[in-house]
Amino acid sequence: MKLLVTLAIATITLLAQTDAPTGSVSGRVLDADSGDPIPDFPVENHVRTDAKGYYKLVGLKPGPFEIRLRGERVWPELAIAAVIVEAGKELTGVDLRIRLDGEISGRVVDQNKDPIGGMPVRLIGREYYGGALRYFTDAGTATTNDRGEYVMHNVRAGRAMLLLMEKRRVYEGPLSDAPADLQLRKPAYRATYYPNADSAEAATLVTLSSGEHRQGMDIQVLRSPGYCVDATLLLDGAPASLDFKVTDELTSSANMIPGSASSGPTGISSGADGKIRICDLYPGQFRIAALRRSGAVPTVFGATSVTIGKEDVHNVRVLAVSPVTIQGE
Repeated sequence: MKLLVTLAIATITLLAQTDAPTGSVSGRVLDADSGDPIPDFPVENHVRTDAKGYYKLVGLKPGPFEIRLRGERVWPELAIAAVIVEAGKELTGVDLRIRLDGEISGRVVDQNKDPIGGMPVRLIGREYYGGALRYFTDAGTATTNDRGEYVMHNVRAGRAMLLLMEKRRVYEGPLSDAPADLQLRKPAYRATYYPNADSAEAATLVTLSSGEHRQGMDIQVLRSPGYCVDATLLLDGAPASLDFKVTDELTSSANMIPGSASSGPTGISSGADGKIRICDLYPGQFRIAALRRSGAVPTVFGATSVTIGKEDVHNVRVLAVSPVTIQGE
């Protein structure tokens, strides 16, 4: 009999929990630029807007609740609305205004209007961070086809951004096997911002309206012979095996987040003699950094600037030093 009474009490408790009152939230999803309703847009809990942009979320537990509109993206959200759900009540008029992602397309060509295939095109965003105007490199990417054409989807609307064409340098080892004869080497392509600028400060900003498909975003890139730099990496004055990185000082920015826009090989080290040979460089000023990491943090670091003209550069020394502990208050 005691067991039956216990089971009955548990059943009553479960039913009470199941029948706990819930609340609901409703409103519309609107285009922030035009004010028009956005139909068939995902909201929360597999709910989508109807033909007039209306949505209704039901069965919500009472208390704080956030509506996060993402669309096809994961982060960042297009809109966030924080509301308080009340038991047995519907909270109406919770409208969310968003800008739909857009699309950018165009071609990458050299100074002779010949297409450049297999080249990455990236969106560079700008925002104030740490008290300064800085750039971040994760705003979007695409690669040109053999006709030099690219299409970039899911571009954030309403934000001023830069387009950058930059070839990634991936070295298989510290010593490039590029031929000594300049005429036998592959050409180098200058990292270029839209439409034909060699720095972020001189580039043209691109801002899309909600859902806009911007065509004709062509980038003209300077093609030049590929030059090489021979260098020795030194740690506390002696040749050492160190990681190294190459940066175009004009194209990249000291205010880049999380690092420079133009980067050389990652995870590549020199030999014990510290010798490296870096090729595929165009005329301009580059920064060669030597470092050793412990996780993501450099334990030793050093850098030097190198100017490329119309010939290779030899006998460059890059001095890295160990950190020095300074005591004080």
